[in-house]
Amino acid sequence: MAEVVLSAVIFETFISVMLIIVFILILLKYIQRRKKPVLYLLLTFASFSLASLTSAIGRWLGYFLGNETIGFTDLSNMTAFLLLALSNCFVVAFVETVFANKGVDFAITFLVINGIVIGMSMEAIIYWFSDTQFGLLAKKFYIIVLLAIISLVTYIILVVYAFKEAKMNTEKLPKTGFNLIAAYGISVSLLFVCFALDSVMASLGKGYSPFYYMGWSFAMVGVFLGYLGYIMPGWLKNIIQKSS
Repeated sequence: MAEVVLSAVIFETFISVMLIIVFILILLKYIQRRKKPVLYLLLTFASFSLASLTSAIGRWLGYFLGNETIGFTDLSNMTAFLLLALSNCFVVAFVETVFANKGVDFAITFLVINGIVIGMSMEAIIYWFSDTQFGLLAKKFYIIVLLAIISLVTYIILVVYAFKEAKMNTEKLPKTGFNLIAAYGISVSLLFVCFALDSVMASLGKGYSPFYYMGWSFAMVGVFLGYLGYIMPGWLKNIIQKSS
């Protein structure tokens, strides 16, 4: 279905704005505290925000200019997939720096697989310019599947390490922080599950399914939890300390 629904456009734009706000908050924190983990988190959220913004722009173009002849949403989705795969790379770097410390081999495995997704997405984007007709996303469905699988594995690893650290900590602040990071990983994992399910529904001609809205909602909640978990703004620290 090529029709772009206005509610989806508005919703995704709202999510994009929220993600950009969180990105700006982390950018301000990185300016104050130039550490590698904060940088990787910043780059992760930057890629996430750009993916959401790119997708939203594609839907606006599809809504106003029509999506039947030129598949604007196909192009924006493929670009968003590329950026999401890129964000996975930064998540791996974050996990390696903060939790794993397993060396280069640990990171390279995930970087290579995400690199394959990035390459596939780039190939699809190049292909789009030779055939702009709506329907590219359906033809390249395997990219969504691969992205969903590697993203799930990436974020599940983040969840496992974060929960492990939370369990080892007895102090309230770090324990809460690691639990929030784990919750961030769970939320983003659910995002990719929802995207995969929405793509299945779309391939069956169902249009925008509830999974589409659920997916972007998980993205917004997850990114905010990740920000709270690692950056730990002062107001959150005060709440946690008062509850101790």
